[in-house]
Amino acid sequence: MSTLLQQLNDALADTVDAVHKSLVLITNGQGAGAGTIWHSDGLIITNAHVVHGHHSLDITLPDKRRLPAQVIAYDESADLAALAVEARDLPTIEIGDSRQLKAGQWVMAVGH
Repeated sequence: MSTLLQQLNDALADTVDAVHKSLVLITNGQGAGAGTIWHSDGLIITNAHVVHGHHSLDITLPDKRRLPAQVIAYDESADLAALAVEARDLPTIEIGDSRQLKAGQWVMAVGH
């Protein structure tokens, strides 16, 4: 493998590893979806379609703990929802600034 390709491969693997630490599984009784921990005090962001119409939600954290979650904000038009769990010191995702991106740069979407 060329040096440049190996560097790219290593960078992608490091990124996935960093994101994986803040990725949660959301189960709603009928299916599942992914979310990311945005704040260490239990704020989780997911898609609105994952939680739509469901009142009983569970979050499985990266360390395999399962916690009940409550929907605290919901925007169907943006397909975004915010959930809260009773937990502290959770591993959060590093949030970048999309205004700093340039055309042609790579981005990555991660989920379950």
